[in-house]
Amino acid sequence: MSAPRAGGRDLNTTERELNAKMEEKDVLSNAISSLNKELSMLNENINQANISATRAENLVREKEKQFEQEQESMTRRNELNAKLAECQEQEDKVSMTHLLTLLCFDCFIDKNSY
Repeated sequence: MSAPRAGGRDLNTTERELNAKMEEKDVLSNAISSLNKELSMLNENINQANISATRAENLVREKEKQFEQEQESMTRRNELNAKLAECQEQEDKVSMTHLLTLLCFDCFIDKNSY
């Protein structure tokens, strides 16, 4: 016997269809839950990747800064080495001039001693 507004379906058919729809709803809810978990994991992976990228960028900036400082230090060291070589050369000239002066003075004294 069918209910007046059941569209020609009896109670058993309606219950079976309802149970089938509830099972389908449960399957879909489980799928949604599983997809939400996967989305959450993907978001966490993205977050970790962003953190790693930020750390890497900071490390690169620090390395670039360190490289620039090393280049400046090398340039300054080269300038100082060139200046040191120039001073050493001048010191050698002065020492040689002083030595020649002393030698000449010694020769003058020796000649005048006789």
